[in-house]
Order: sequence, then structure tokens, then C-alpha cells
Amino acid sequence: MQRSVAFLLALAAALLVLLVAPQARAEVFYGVTANGIFSADTVTGGPASQLVTFSQALAFAATLATRPSDGMLFYLDSGVANPNLWRWDPAIPATPPVLVGTPGATTTGVIRLGFDAAGNLYAINSGPGSSLWQLDPNSGAILTATPISGFNGGDLPGGGDLCLHPTSGVLYMVAQTSLYTVTPSGVVTLLGAISGLPGAATGCAFARDGTLMTSPGTTLYRVNIGTLAASAMTATGVAAFGDLATAPNRNADLRVAKTASNLTPGNTVTFTVTVTNDGPDRATDVRVLDLLPAGLTFVSATPSQGIYSATAVVGPPAYAAGTWRVGTLNNGAVATLTINADVTGTTPITNWAQVSYVDQFDPDSTPGSVVPPAVTQDDQASV
Repeated sequence: MQRSVAFLLALAAALLVLLVAPQARAEVFYGVTANGIFSADTVTGGPASQLVTFSQALAFAATLATRPSDGMLFYLDSGVANPNLWRWDPAIPATPPVLVGTPGATTTGVIRLGFDAAGNLYAINSGPGSSLWQLDPNSGAILTATPISGFNGGDLPGGGDLCLHPTSGVLYMVAQTSLYTVTPSGVVTLLGAISGLPGAATGCAFARDGTLMTSPGTTLYRVNIGTLAASAMTATGVAAFGDLATAPNRNADLRVAKTASNLTPGNTVTFTVTVTNDGPDRATDVRVLDLLPAGLTFVSATPSQGIYSATAVVGPPAYAAGTWRVGTLNNGAVATLTINADVTGTTPITNWAQVSYVDQFDPDSTPGSVVPPAVTQDDQASV
């Protein structure tokens, strides 16, 4: 049946309204459970997404630390003698964790793990005669062992975590419901009790703005380190994290552009999505969402890197329909995605593409904003 000229012109004009607005998450926390590693938005706290599923459940999921220089995650797999040190690279999330080595029987009872500003990896146990161990992140071996002093004569309470302040470089520790500082010489100082927590804090991590987050259960809590008052965030939707970690000083300015060709109604239209990392840091686990709306039927997709899934991926990790898993983009790197779709609709069509996830802080995006955004951003385009 022949379509009217007016209809064809209207549909062609509608197809020209193809807008793209990237909206990256500001940064993420990583949390560990017995079954895997998760990420949660530092702005909302939840829901969490599972990134790694352990091949064998951890007997003791209570330690996690992020190396500030490159964002590599480390964890110990046991709270008894001879724990193993593992590492996992968020830049290549599909790659399983790698065994580094074991610190040996001396480190029995380690319940806290963290890096300082210089990149030194520390571990602390609890109880009488607590120690601060410096571990070699390349082998897991103990480099130094320093007796804990200061608070309670070195008899530390159980539970908790180490976390590095992003601007001051101070190493903090949570234990039960209290906050402490720890020096490289092993001096622990009590700052006070945190009010508003429903239970003991098992993990801690700082956001880039210096806000402390703790994990006393299935909901993360934001803590003001000045007043030591805690407030609940959105529930993670998963089992309680045994520990938290993040690397808040990483920045990656992602920019997205989109073009379309062959806009003749009734034929196949080709969309080209381009994502660019304007730096300054490497962007890891970049995901771009381009879900075709009603009126467009998916035909094929060709990414320059990564994988595009027109339908939802159950996982874990799970991905929404229309997700392009770009992966890692170094500073200055560009990736493209071409999507071919048949035009089947008879009403005006608007097709959006946006950065739906990235591990780093993106200074040109508004976390949690909807599309179209309420405020125009410089990392959006239209054709």
C-alpha cells in the first residue's frame, strides 16, 4: 500500500530528532560478600550490581581494598591461619580474580585491609596484641609487622575496616560502631562513637567529597566524620557487605555523540554511537545504553570494542536490554557502535543513548538524572 507523501515527510522529520545524553554514575563503591564482588552508587547506595561471582564461596568475606594508583581490588579469603591474598581488576570485569599469594599463619584473624596514600597495603587483626601488617601486593608476603598501640593498649574490638580519606590522606578505621584513625606506626586513636547505625559497621569507604560510607547491614550508611552522625541510603538489595572499598580520586570525562543515516521511512536506518574518554584517567567498565524505542526493530549491531546486547542479560553480572558493554577506555580513546534497525513505526520517534555506568567520576554528567535531562549538559548531542 502506498503511503502518503505527507506521512513520509513527517516520519522522516521525526527520525531527525535523535538525541543523545550521557549520564555516568559519579563513582562506585565495591562491596564483597561470600559469593562475589558488587558495585553500588556512591550517591544513592543502591541497588547494587554483582560484578564477580566467586567459583567457591569465601569462608570469610570481610576484607576488600582498592589500590589508589590503578583501582586494582585486593581481598583475603579467610579469617583463620594462612589466608590467601587475591586481586581483581575492575577494568576487565569478566576476568576472574587472580591468586597473589599468602601472608602466612602469622596473619591469623585479619579482619581489616586497606591502602594508604602511598600505596602501601595494610592489614589489622583484633583482640589483645593486635598488629598492623604491611603486605606485599605482588606476593602477599608480610613486609613489616608493627604492634598496635594507643587505644586500649592495642586490644582492638572485632569487626570493621580500614579506609583512606581522599584528600587528607588519613587512614581511618571502623570497628563495631566507633571511628578511629591509624598511623603507619600502628598508633590507633578513637575519634568517637557513630550515632544512628543499626549495628556494627563491617566496612568503610570514602567518596570523593570526603563523605564516609559504612556497611552495617544490607543498607549503606553515610557518616559525617565531623559530627559522627550516620544516615541511611538506599538498600543495596543484596546480602550484607562484609567490606567496602573505592578509589575516589579517579576522573574520566565521557562524551557521547550519535548520528543517523538512510532515514527513508520503511527502510533500514543506521545509527552510529561514539563514546570518547576526555580523561584525565582511564575509564573502566564503561556501559552505554541504547535501547531502540517502539517503531524501530533491531537488525544488527557492530561495536568497535565490547559487546552490544539488544536483549537483557540475566547474569550475573546482569545488563539491561540495549546495553553496550564498552569495557575500558584509556584517556583519549574512542569507541563506536553501529546499530541497524528497520523503521516500522508510524509515529514520531526519539531515540536516546547514554552512558549508564562507569566506575569513575564524570565531571560533566549528573548522577541519577533522567532523559531528557532537566538541565542541558555539554556531553549531549542531537542529529
